[in-house]
Amino acid sequence: MEQGYEYRLSIEDLSEGVAILQESFDEDGKLNDFIFLQVNSAFEQLTGLFQKQIIGKKASDILTQLGFPVENWISLCNKERIKKEKIHFKHYFKPINRWLEIIAYFDHRNLLIIIFRIITPEKKEFEEISIPEKKEINQKLKSK
Repeated sequence: MEQGYEYRLSIEDLSEGVAILQESFDEDGKLNDFIFLQVNSAFEQLTGLFQKQIIGKKASDILTQLGFPVENWISLCNKERIKKEKIHFKHYFKPINRWLEIIAYFDHRNLLIIIFRIITPEKKEFEEISIPEKKEINQKLKSK
């Protein structure tokens, strides 16, 4: 069975972009990158990067094309992998002119699962809100 096949059955139906990556270690056993194993068609539409271009390639080589802070990402993933915690943040990808919400976690086989969701419309709406309204929204979010 093709590696990543069992995920393809479930991720292909998602509207969010999904990428599945495998850890890559240097000769000293230190995490130094990730290798793309699988992406869904929503990921392709979101980023303009297609499976044929990226499967088997290093994340550092691919994600830098999108303006993604790869060095910080690898360090963050390594810390979260050890703590077994989820990574959640928002980032503006200048080359594709989109804000994305990113959720990443390691599954039971230590594969990195990354979910990309477009939040550009939400960000634009928030930017159009007055400063006092932004403070009120932020306070409500903090109190939850």
